[in-house]
Amino acid sequence: MGVAERVESESVVDLVFAVDGSGSICDPDPSRWKYSSGCDNWEQIINFITEFVTVMEPSETGTHVGLVSFSTEGRLLAGLSWYYSADSMNEYIKGNLTYPGGDTNTTGGLEMTKDKVIGQAGDRETVRNVVVVITDGFPTFPKPNPRQRALDMANLLKEKADVFAVGVTSDIDDSFLSDISSGGVKDVNWFHISNFEGLKEIIDPVVQQGSRLSIFLLIKGRENWLKIDFESLFDAPKMIPMPGPHKEYHP
Repeated sequence: MGVAERVESESVVDLVFAVDGSGSICDPDPSRWKYSSGCDNWEQIINFITEFVTVMEPSETGTHVGLVSFSTEGRLLAGLSWYYSADSMNEYIKGNLTYPGGDTNTTGGLEMTKDKVIGQAGDRETVRNVVVVITDGFPTFPKPNPRQRALDMANLLKEKADVFAVGVTSDIDDSFLSDISSGGVKDVNWFHISNFEGLKEIIDPVVQQGSRLSIFLLIKGRENWLKIDFESLFDAPKMIPMPGPHKEYHP
């Protein structure tokens, strides 16, 4: 069984990426001078997302994919009903996922996901909502108390979706990753890697998984690997619509 077949038949989800685009992504990157906007780190993120979309093969009846970025403010890049093919979505991402820079308004990204993606067009009552937050540092905006604001918003989002948090670089706070994730278990609900290097190296292994969909992120150059296994993420029972403002899960 190929990856695409598995995604279509067993692993349909409504999936949203919430991506940190703050200044710390590119400011310390020596490649910054090569770009009018962005840097190697940002290009690695774009490539990773587009390759991941290709693996997921979004379709009207299969997986739906949405995209949000956040820096000084949250920004809706793609709703769950915008693109039902990998080619069309990836073309849009490559042309429109520009590097914003600025503060780290994690609250704004989570709020945008909660209010403008989850529960909107393309979000299905019988399909599991999954949000993957990718960030490289502490919330810095809005003030006062940007961290607590982000935690409060994450709790609201977790009423509607399973949230997985991926922290990149040594600047990230493990306790924050744990708190914004659903479940709070390291290497299950949240993950911490050292840098953005090597993302391009792991696309082929992801595509070749076949009977399981796993993501391998390279940490500490090419010396150590962190395996992020999303098999349980995609194989969770489908949701049954329940009364109330959010979906509940029943085995």
